[in-house]
Amino acid sequence: NRFLGYTKDEDGNLVIVPEEAKIVRRIYAEYMDGSSFLQIKRSLEKDGILNGAKHTKWHESNIRQILT
Repeated sequence: NRFLGYTKDEDGNLVIVPEEAKIVRRIYAEYMDGSSFLQIKRSLEKDGILNGAKHTKWHESNIRQILT
């Protein structure tokens, strides 16, 4: 399973990936500032931010899953 902001160590424990955690914090901040899922998606794509699958194309459902 892919978790944006996390990886697993050799024992299977979740470990924070600092660079990806910045993306998650950005998504939360934009949402709290009133941006819609579509606006956040467009913002991330415009800035070339990679999603959890390491692709530059985001889906609103990706953002919804991160926020929930």
